[in-house]
Amino acid sequence: MGQERSNRLRRLERHFSAGATLFEQGDTSREMYILLNGEAEVLGNDERVTVVAKAGSYLGEMSTLLSEPRTSTVWTTKESEFIVVGPGQVRAFFSCSTPLALKLATILAKRLKETTRDLYQARRALEECQAPSPSGQRSRQRHSTTR
Repeated sequence: MGQERSNRLRRLERHFSAGATLFEQGDTSREMYILLNGEAEVLGNDERVTVVAKAGSYLGEMSTLLSEPRTSTVWTTKESEFIVVGPGQVRAFFSCSTPLALKLATILAKRLKETTRDLYQARRALEECQAPSPSGQRSRQRHSTTR
C-alpha cells in the first residue's frame, strides 16, 4: 500500500522553471502547491511578503480549501518542483497522506494563533491611543528618534 501512495504522489509532481507564475492575486484557480524543492516568492499587492524555500511548505491552500480568489501572487525564483493538488483531488490526497494533512492543520493552527495574537496587540495599541488622558485629552504615543 505504501508504494501505491508514493506512486499517486509522484503523479502529482510538477516541475516549474525559474520565473514561472503559479497563480496571481485575484485568480479563481483552486490548485494547492506543496514545495518539494526550489524557491518561490509570495507577493501581496505587488509587494514581497515572503520567500518560501522550505520543502513541505504549502502555497495556495487557502483558495483551495475556502473556494475563494487568491490573496497573493506566487512565482518561482528558482527552478522548482511541487506537488500540485487540484480542488477535486484534495479529499483523496489527504486521505492517502495523513501526515501531510496533519502538517497542513498544524500550519493553519499556527497562523491562526499568530493572527489572533497580532489582533489583540493591535487592539490594545488602538485602545491606548484612544484612552483619555487625565487632562481629558486623548493620549498620543510619542516616538522619539535618536540621531
